[in-house]
Amino acid sequence: MRGSIKISIRKWRIGEVETRESAKLLCAGSIPACASCYTKFMKILFVQSGGTIDKDYPTKVKSYAFEFGDPAFLSILEKADPNFEFESVCVFKKDSLDMTDEDRQKIYDICKDTPHDKIIMTHGTDTMTTTAEKLSTIAGKTIIITGSLIPEKFITSDADFNVGTAVGAINVLSQGVYIAMSGRIYRWDTCQKDQTTGQFVEKDHYKNGVQSAIGAAL
Repeated sequence: MRGSIKISIRKWRIGEVETRESAKLLCAGSIPACASCYTKFMKILFVQSGGTIDKDYPTKVKSYAFEFGDPAFLSILEKADPNFEFESVCVFKKDSLDMTDEDRQKIYDICKDTPHDKIIMTHGTDTMTTTAEKLSTIAGKTIIITGSLIPEKFITSDADFNVGTAVGAINVLSQGVYIAMSGRIYRWDTCQKDQTTGQFVEKDHYKNGVQSAIGAAL
């Protein structure tokens, strides 16, 4: 789909990181930096699967239902003018609650078969962790799933912030599957969506484990 991208593809150069130690400071203590983040160039595969982030105003006359539009990440990247290479692919455009096992297999096959080792996928927030679990058996790649609670077309959307968080994190994350939401980066199996606030938070058992560890240390 490179032909459909209006943005010029560029090469990304890492900032003036003098040592591995200083680069590691960019990562959260529980998430190690990856060896590839010290290379000069970065390329990301962006994957569209639908979700609120890609919803757009209806084009049909007298219609009130939102429709899925172009990938939100293309609009975001066009505004940001990033200094790295990227490609994009659309698997499908679905609400994540409508995704089937067959849909997730399609996502899995694309992520597994692509030669790219850095992947950012936009996805509906309700079943992000379900898809992440499916992808968790893929070795040798860093995959970040993100999305938004409000469509990217809305000025109050969190889409730009979440995609930006994912891009920043993929510079330094080690291989694995992560969720980038609510200004945080989580390993896929340590977070859940709070159905009251819409934010992504640590799982209760994970929170309790951290609290127990802190208590034991004190």
